[in-house]
Amino acid sequence: MANAKKAIPTVEVMLAGKPYKMKFGMKAIIALDRAFGINLLDQGEASKLEMTPLVLTKLLWSGLQRYHRDLTPEDVEDLLDDSDQDEIESTIKDAFAHAMEDEVKKNQQSEDKEEKAKKAKS
Repeated sequence: MANAKKAIPTVEVMLAGKPYKMKFGMKAIIALDRAFGINLLDQGEASKLEMTPLVLTKLLWSGLQRYHRDLTPEDVEDLLDDSDQDEIESTIKDAFAHAMEDEVKKNQQSEDKEEKAKKAKS
């Protein structure tokens, strides 16, 4: 299938010396939309998000939920205390950007199809 959407990749992040799997799928994105009150699929809105300790923790927690549902936000805060935060931030940014890139492309294709359908009716 030429138009099949690629799966959002799973990435590994080291927390307190232990590897954890992380993925920013739709469930994580929705949780983040609710937490931050913005549409993260809108690149303009997402770019306004400043990487504060709270934002870092929420991003990491939401990305970990797919594979590590037992982790609470407080657990993630503790893991961050014993980890390289710069490396984690970089990993999160790369993983999140790749996930958003896929979602933005999907949304753009959907909008393009709607526009073509409107033009065809005219």
